[in-house]
Amino acid sequence: MLKVENLTFEVNEEGRKRCLVNHVSFQVADGEMLVITGPNGGGKSTLAKVLAGIEKANEGQIFLDDENISGYDIDHRANAGIGYAFQQPPRFKGMTVARMLSLAAGKELSEAESCRLLSAVGLCSADYLNRQMDGTLSGGEMKRLEQENTDRNEKIESDSAALEQAKADRDNASAVLSEVQLEAANLKQQDSFLDQNIHRLEEEKNRLLTEKMSLRDGHTDSKNEVEKRLAQIEELKQKIENAGKDAETYYQEMTAAQDEKAAKNEAQKGFFEKREALSARISDLDKELLRLQNQSDKLAERQDAQVEYMWNEYGLTFSTAELLRDGSLDNVADMKRQIAERKNAIRGLGNVNVNAIEDYKEISERYEFMKTQHDDLITAQDALYKIIEELDIGMRKQFTEKFAMIRAEFDKVFRELFGGGHGSLELIEDEDILEAGIQIISQPPGKKLQNMMQMSGGEKALTAIALLFAIQNLKPSPFCLLDEIEAALDDSNVDRYAKYLHKLTKHTQFIVITHRRGTMVAADRLYGITMQEKGVSTLVSVNLIENDLK
Repeated sequence: MLKVENLTFEVNEEGRKRCLVNHVSFQVADGEMLVITGPNGGGKSTLAKVLAGIEKANEGQIFLDDENISGYDIDHRANAGIGYAFQQPPRFKGMTVARMLSLAAGKELSEAESCRLLSAVGLCSADYLNRQMDGTLSGGEMKRLEQENTDRNEKIESDSAALEQAKADRDNASAVLSEVQLEAANLKQQDSFLDQNIHRLEEEKNRLLTEKMSLRDGHTDSKNEVEKRLAQIEELKQKIENAGKDAETYYQEMTAAQDEKAAKNEAQKGFFEKREALSARISDLDKELLRLQNQSDKLAERQDAQVEYMWNEYGLTFSTAELLRDGSLDNVADMKRQIAERKNAIRGLGNVNVNAIEDYKEISERYEFMKTQHDDLITAQDALYKIIEELDIGMRKQFTEKFAMIRAEFDKVFRELFGGGHGSLELIEDEDILEAGIQIISQPPGKKLQNMMQMSGGEKALTAIALLFAIQNLKPSPFCLLDEIEAALDDSNVDRYAKYLHKLTKHTQFIVITHRRGTMVAADRLYGITMQEKGVSTLVSVNLIENDLK
């Protein structure tokens, strides 16, 4: 399974960092096919190159089968199972440059128009119109096409900004026009109200004149009523005159508003015409942009083909080739000659061992394994030496302490078993304390100090028993079996041996094999083995503990 986490790739473009792959994360399970799609220049190929190790990611991690391969180069990633197939440039068999320009423009172009487009990028139109697309462009021609694309993009951006400004002006003019139209509508409504008032006042005036004529013809209303009506008539006349003046004023304002509206309509008409012109210009620029984008795609495909060629022929990536570029090498013919000479020299070296890389890899892995084992052994050796040293120091210290205690206890037990005298334990000088021999020096009562090897058999046995009991006093054993250790002792020494052995039974259980009477007398329980018949043993036990006998 392939797993990608927060993969990021940046490039320096004219002194500024540009992010081509921004924190991309995904995973592809075994047996699954993942399709990555998007517009040209969106970073699809760049993402593939980062995954293959052709380009190095700035951030993020790549896992293949739970193994972090972020630090692997392209060779190790290929061995791990990640391959990269370069894009192949499309072939336009028999298609001329003029035909390609017509297809990019979306219409049939005349020779003059095709020449103008080619001249814009500094190419000789007469030379290029009838060329077939299978021919390749030089590096300078590619640069000129790219520059033309950049200039046209900048022009499109400038025209787009002008269009946006025109749109903003149009919106402002529309807002002003709306206000004028609203004001004109208000004035028109006020004019309608005034006409209605004037009509109503005219009707009232006619009605009053009629009443006045009726009064003059014979009606006998009071003089005050007549005067009152006359005053009302005069008042209405004054209102009519004022209304007429107001109507005239409103009419003038309405006329001015209508004039202003007409001016705004003319301005809006100009904006509309400018907008249509800009729209037509944008349409032309869009077509030109499409053509340049097509050319850019073809140049990118050619570049990918060149990168693939460098990789297949020389095993170089584009970035590595840039680092190895020598500006002094500008003679193509001379460089081709040098390449041919070096290829001949390589062929002269003979056949290449194709298994050398695998052999090196195997030997390198074995070396790394053996080196790791060697380092582990060295580390373990040092640790063991340290432990041995610590144990040696501890054993020396413990041996010295315990030896001194045993020597003191041996002297004490020796005097008690022999009824006096002196016993000592000595280490052989000039030897390692842990490997040195031990000399037993004894001095029975009435005798001189002498080595144990110079003593009689009984004295040797009693001395050995004294050493055994001394060790037993310092570290009592819960169970001890003694097999005729007192056989060489005389009766008096047997008695002392038996008494001392009985003292030790407080902490140790003894089973004693003996033929000596003194030892049997000191025992708590006695077992006898008899053979009344040949080959048949019989066990006889006697409990000698006083309490049990009662």
